Amino acid sequence: MNVRFSTDFSLVVESDGKWTSVIKIPSSYEGKMTGICGNADGNPNNDLVLKDGTDVSSSPYRFDKVCNSFQVDDPENPT
Repeated sequence: MNVRFSTDFSLVVESDGKWTSVIKIPSSYEGKMTGICGNADGNPNNDLVLKDGTDVSSSPYRFDKVCNSFQVDDPENPT
């Protein structure tokens, strides 16, 4: 059973609620995105970029580094 969420600007997120999620964006956003899902320009070789713009494609633990750079603190549950 999947959950589907969509917005008025055509962003769609589908998830199985456990491990797999698919995010679909409108073509007008291609190449204009940043974050843990890449920049949506169709080139997976330039997707691993930290929030500050640093390319970590060749770094060990690169996906963890990207995720951690976009992490935000939860003001209701500080660590």
